[in-house]
Amino acid sequence: MLHNVHLYAVVRVKVCGVDADSHQQAIAHAQDAVDLDALLNQTLIGPQTTEAELRETVTTIEYADEIVGALVDEHGDEEFLNSTAYHQDRSSGELVAQTEREDCDAGASPLP
Repeated sequence: MLHNVHLYAVVRVKVCGVDADSHQQAIAHAQDAVDLDALLNQTLIGPQTTEAELRETVTTIEYADEIVGALVDEHGDEEFLNSTAYHQDRSSGELVAQTEREDCDAGASPLP
């Protein structure tokens, strides 16, 4: 049986030279400075960013060796009735199926 699998992976992007008054402000500035969607889809240079500016700001992009979730669809299941979401179990680190109860539980961690 064929499946379409969506992996939710952690990626580390190092943003250098962020000027800020606090850690929270530095995070916000870093998020504003980098278009992660474009970066990870290899369209690195946006309309306001030159290639030199990007190389100066983003010095490292790497897979952080962690899968935090997955979504498995069965190929041909157009209504996604057999799709299953998996999340990382905090104690074992294994990916486990998310149950309907967890979907509705206010304390459940949603997939990214």
